[in-house]
Amino acid sequence: GLTGGGDLSADRTFDVGAGSCITVAADSVAVTASCVVPAPNTLLDGSVHSDTLAGTVARGDLIIGNSTPKWARIAKGASGTYLRSDGTDPSWTAATANDDFTQYALLAGRSGGQTLKGGTATSDDLDLRASSASNYLGTVQVGKNGGSALDAGANVVAALTLWADGLKFGAFAYGLKLSSTITQNFSGGYTIYTIFDTHTHVPKAGITSFGNDVTVYSAPTLDNNVASLATSGGDYFGLYTIPSCTNSAGTSLTESAMFGHYGSAGTIGSGCTVTDAYLGGDVEDIGTLNGTVTRAWGFHVGALTKSSANFQFGAHEQAISGTVQSDEGVWGVESGSPNRFYFKNESGHIWRMGYSTFTATGTDGSNGGLNTSTGVTNYLEMNNLAQSGGTEGGKTMPAPGDIHIYAMACGVTVAPATTSTRVFTLRVGGADASTLGTCSIGSAAKQCTVRSETGEVITTGSHITVKSTITTANAAGASGSCTLYYNLDVF
Repeated sequence: GLTGGGDLSADRTFDVGAGSCITVAADSVAVTASCVVPAPNTLLDGSVHSDTLAGTVARGDLIIGNSTPKWARIAKGASGTYLRSDGTDPSWTAATANDDFTQYALLAGRSGGQTLKGGTATSDDLDLRASSASNYLGTVQVGKNGGSALDAGANVVAALTLWADGLKFGAFAYGLKLSSTITQNFSGGYTIYTIFDTHTHVPKAGITSFGNDVTVYSAPTLDNNVASLATSGGDYFGLYTIPSCTNSAGTSLTESAMFGHYGSAGTIGSGCTVTDAYLGGDVEDIGTLNGTVTRAWGFHVGALTKSSANFQFGAHEQAISGTVQSDEGVWGVESGSPNRFYFKNESGHIWRMGYSTFTATGTDGSNGGLNTSTGVTNYLEMNNLAQSGGTEGGKTMPAPGDIHIYAMACGVTVAPATTSTRVFTLRVGGADASTLGTCSIGSAAKQCTVRSETGEVITTGSHITVKSTITTANAAGASGSCTLYYNLDVF
């Protein structure tokens, strides 16, 4: 063997025979002729290696320190799991079981919500697409899609909120922008909808009335919040449309119509009642006015000068129908040949554009000129200041064309008397008019009116006058006249 001190820096050699062992002590190395060779043992035998927990190796196993503490095997996890520490022990965990990587978007949703940002520079974008395919047909859906209904109660629910953290701009700011080129692949009636709303509004059990349903709501506030800076403002547009047409290929193109705004209604089903359908829109007064509005317009159209025919307003002709509610008035274009503009008031009276008048008189220039006795019929002079007379032939005038007389208003200088009534009747061709009716002034009154919304039809050349009679008792002497309101049918 090799023993003792000496110069250990020099190389030393010695022989070790078969079956011998080398024994290394603190200060010596010796060769022993015979020795006991330890038997082989497994890594995790729990015996020779007393700090291990016995275990049989399997593919994919890892060695960890357990709670004893001893070295122990941990079997491989299921497919898709990863080794995760809970701060005390490691374990295999499903990738979706814990939200450990909060720097990444959690597609299944994150408690408390999450923020997705496209970049870090001020000009960076977030490009969100439905597919990586270049010709994809899918859509990017925002909001709740399928699943069970959410009962939000009285909470405000917004599927998409724009600029929730504020925005500063010096040029244009777009809440929603569509600026791409869209190519139509087929001819025919295809439509591009920039905003397409076809939602269905239903009540849950127990709801007895619907709330409002608004497709587009615009209520911005212009706040002059920096004193002594902004003193004038730009315009505000609740709805701003500028449709255009270009012809870059140089061929002829004809568009049948362009609508800055188009209003209609879909299907009003059986059992549904709509009290007022404002298909074109409705304008109401200003809510709260603490400042000043110089002029308020319900609707305004500027000068139109660039087309072949410029019409600021128009309407298709139709028959006049329906009852006008209290405090309202309506107008439109009445069907006819020709058609004409009309106004209908809350009393149901219709006034048509192009009214003309005839006047029938019975006057002597004072308080005479009309008959005063019952049983006596007089006829007023047409379009001339004269006394009424008992002969109709000298008092009539021929109709200047086919006309409709719609109304008659009569007045007298002296009321008839307490028990007397003056009755005025339109006469056409020697007979009482069948449609217009009579106009009666009784007792202490001095005026009466009668009208027909369909009008008394009178043909060209028919003789017209007004008959005056008295009922019940003789009337006080008076002068009087009746004005007839008519339209000439050819105008």
